[in-house]
Amino acid sequence: MKKCLYLVIYLSLGLFETLNATVIFSDNFQSGPSSSWGNQLGNWIAQDGKYYASATGSSFPLWPLPQTLLPFEVTDFTVDLKIWDFKNGGVMLRAQDSQNAILLVVGGLGGVGDYMYWHILQDGNVGSGLNPSSSIGAIGQYDPSLHIVVEGDTYKVYLDGSTNPATTLTTSAFSSGKVGLFDNASPETSFSDIVITVPEPSALSLLAVGLGGSAVLAYNKQRK
Repeated sequence: MKKCLYLVIYLSLGLFETLNATVIFSDNFQSGPSSSWGNQLGNWIAQDGKYYASATGSSFPLWPLPQTLLPFEVTDFTVDLKIWDFKNGGVMLRAQDSQNAILLVVGGLGGVGDYMYWHILQDGNVGSGLNPSSSIGAIGQYDPSLHIVVEGDTYKVYLDGSTNPATTLTTSAFSSGKVGLFDNASPETSFSDIVITVPEPSALSLLAVGLGGSAVLAYNKQRK
């Protein structure tokens, strides 16, 4: 009976990832940027399906850099996007405001390498670069697609459909926040095809009910 019950639980949980994702935002920038973008700094514009800060470079201090935030408060979520001409930009995760967030930097340490790494931005202080990835490709000759997963205290980024994360960060600095983009490259880094998903409570409830019912049926069959 226990083996059958465990099998039911295992199979049901195997459906978890496909059942519980809801898209809360997407933007392909084909008709200009969504009005949801905050465009806080850097005069962000969209052209030819790509979104970028038109004002970047040495006129900005280390932080705040050109950035644009979405208004949605999220806890656990995924972000899918494509990055073009990466050099020194990336994604803001669980941002509290323009001065506090987890930063995924794409373009290497100091903007001269071909890595991804993390910053824990607190009160405008970026701190040290954390957990750099291995080389992700030549700057200016490769446009990566990223799948970012934020769950609990863990942040992972997967490159071009890989099943192994290119880099991972674990921190309890922020439990929830907003998603955004930042850049300080010249010529500018640009972004396209952004999709944000979150867990769907209704799907979780449905799974729980289905799991409970399946377990009861399995148990009753074993008793007969």
